[in-house]
Amino acid sequence: MMLVFHNKEPKWNETVQAYVLNFNGRVDQASVKNFQLIMSDENYIFMQFGKVGKNDFNMDVQWPLSIYQAFAISLSSIDKKFG
Repeated sequence: MMLVFHNKEPKWNETVQAYVLNFNGRVDQASVKNFQLIMSDENYIFMQFGKVGKNDFNMDVQWPLSIYQAFAISLSSIDKKFG
């Protein structure tokens, strides 16, 4: 069985004039590295990763992802962007 996850699409916030995700208080700094993973047919968050300090991040994960898988996904998010 293969599970497919997608980044949750942020919603436009008129107050801050930016796209935002609701991390329910777990993330407090804007960053292009912030993300939430969902399955395509639902809005349930299986993993979220976000910035909480200059060099600090929070990662929340639950089944069916393991801590190891979530950590690997998180590392790929904070890797330096080439372009």
